[in-house]
Amino acid sequence: MTIDHCTAWDHPKAGFDFSRSSSTLTKNLAVANGTNASLGPASTGSGNSWNLGGSWSFTSTNPSTITGSRTATGAIPSSTFLRPSNGADVGARF
Repeated sequence: MTIDHCTAWDHPKAGFDFSRSSSTLTKNLAVANGTNASLGPASTGSGNSWNLGGSWSFTSTNPSTITGSRTATGAIPSSTFLRPSNGADVGARF
């Protein structure tokens, strides 16, 4: 399984739990979880927030920016919800 540009935020346990699978995780963002990532011996990760280190914060944690009306094509409108404050290319984009 390939997990790319996803975000895990405020989970009481692991934000990304791939301890029993063969997975590749790249450019994912984990903030304020019990454990940001739990990878088993068959899983690998690179370019993720936990690989890059440092502290991470978001531009916005207000979910109302993505729960309102959709665009004409049915997409979630573009917003800064759960985007890293430092502008890094990790995590999901809404």
